[in-house]
Order: sequence, then structure tokens, then C-alpha cells
Amino acid sequence: MITFVRQINNIRYNHQQIKTFMKKLFVFPTIAALFAFTACSGGGSGTPRQDTGTITIAADQLNQTVAATATSTDIIFSTEDAWSADFENEAEWLSFDPENGDAGDNTINVNMQANTSDSARKAVIVITSGTSKAKVTINQAAGGNTGGGDGDEFIITATNVTALGVSDSDVVKVAAVWLPFDAETDDEAVTVATAAYSNHGFTIKLPALANNMLERLPEEEGGITVSDPTAKVGSIVIVGLNADDEFLYFFDYASDDFSVVTQYMYADRDVNVIGALFEEGSYENEIYDMRLKKGWNAMYNYYNENNDDIYTTTLPAGYTMGWYCYQS
Repeated sequence: MITFVRQINNIRYNHQQIKTFMKKLFVFPTIAALFAFTACSGGGSGTPRQDTGTITIAADQLNQTVAATATSTDIIFSTEDAWSADFENEAEWLSFDPENGDAGDNTINVNMQANTSDSARKAVIVITSGTSKAKVTINQAAGGNTGGGDGDEFIITATNVTALGVSDSDVVKVAAVWLPFDAETDDEAVTVATAAYSNHGFTIKLPALANNMLERLPEEEGGITVSDPTAKVGSIVIVGLNADDEFLYFFDYASDDFSVVTQYMYADRDVNVIGALFEEGSYENEIYDMRLKKGWNAMYNYYNENNDDIYTTTLPAGYTMGWYCYQS
């Protein structure tokens, strides 16, 4: 049976392995059903608008609901006078910029942490212009370690994507691509979902992975305990395509210095991978706190202050996370 160290390394490096193969791919094979979901921008034509004195704002901007994995959204409005914005109640998981501006059309960029808790949460931002006020409520869905639930589709929303040394203007859609952990040829790559890419963002629905796309976790080894060694997992990466379905770039949800990188992993049941490994000849420990829920999970990889290599389903505090587009 495959050893735990080799298996967990396969999981860790699968992200990069798919990227290596994707450089060779131009047209992706697809499974029978592809899920296309186009992100909609608020405030468009036909959207009811509400005038609150000198503030004009679309009704769908006043009460916004975002996914647990969402990291940003926008508030679009216009005023006849200068304006300012502030929290009704402080929300440590959310920030926004700018906090004030002049009369005219305006956009407030809202940034938030992914919600990994089991409870939904909300924040209220109050925009004031003269004697007029508009309250904007941001509702973020419960995360529960971002597990997708019993076979449910899982939604990933990316906004304000930052292009690093590349131009994303040729990207017209994104694809979630799966590859076996031990793949030896690029023919084994499979596109499991696609979505439109526009305005530097996308919303993509990941379906439950088929059983033949999952691999068993090994039994416990060394200082690692697997709560259910019969559990199976699989993962994907997100790539950008042009109009001819040619691979262009990778997309990652990461910290601004890339010290924290996210990988999306599917599990066929709830399973915990807990403990630490110390490899002979290595100067660093590998610490695992992977509390996977049935369905899709976000797994974060980073180094702590002791240079330990951390793999966890809990987003570490103190990092500014965002979506990035780049060429590997």
C-alpha cells in the first residue's frame, strides 16, 4: 500500500503537477456535464434603483449575499454631494476602500476573509451624503471549512483579480481542471466545470467529483492520524482560456506575497488528517490540520514563524488574501 508520506506528497504537489501538464494542453477534454455560470454585475439596466435623498443606489446593492469563499465585492452608487462611509458595527473580517469621495458615480471596493465557520455572518456599511444615508448589508454564507455538503455543487467567486506580469484581457472563460495524483500524460486531464470571465472576475460551480476521480487516503503513519483511512479525495486547479479554448494562465486565491496558497479539495466523506511529520534530513516539520468535510473544501498551505510547513482547512489570520492571475 502507498505510504502516507508519498500519498500526502501527491496531494500537496498535485496542484503544481496539473500546472505542468496544463502548459502542454490547448483543448481540454470534458466530462458529460459542464456547469457554466456567468457572474452578474450589480446596478445594470433594468435593475430597480432607490433614491435616498442625494444618494442613488441600486436595490440589489443595498442587500448583497456572497459565498463563503468570496473575498471581495463592490458597492456601486452615485451622489449629488461629497460622501463618506463607515461601519454600523465593526466587522473584523471585512474592510472597504475608499471611505469617502466626491459627488458623482462611485464604487466602494469591499474585501473580506473567506468564512470558514459554520455560521453565516453580515456587516452593515452606512454611506452618508449630507443628511441622507444608505445602509448596505453584506451577507456572507456559512463556510463550515468550506465543505460543499452531501454532493452539493460548490461555488467559487473571484472578483478584482490581480494580473501578475500578464494581461488577462484575452481570457474569456475559466476552467476547473482535474488530474490524477499519479498522472503520467496530459491526456488524463479533465475539465469538470467552466465559467465566463469578465470584469476581472468569475463565479464557477464545482460539481461533486465522480468516484473514479478520487483516491484513498492511507492509514495513519508516524505522527499522523487519519480518522477514516477509507476516505477518498481529489483536487482541481483553475485556469484561464481564450476564445479558442487555449490555455493562457493560472488563477490562485493567495496572500499578497504568495506565502499562503489555496487548493480546492473534494472528499467523499468527513475525514480528519491530524498530526505532524518530521522527514529525516529535513529542517522543517510538516503539520497537518486538515478537517475535511464531505464535498469541497479549501485547503491552505503556508509556513509559520517556526518554518513549519502547515496544511490546514482553517484560513490563517493576519494575511491579506486575494485572487491572482499569472503564468507559471
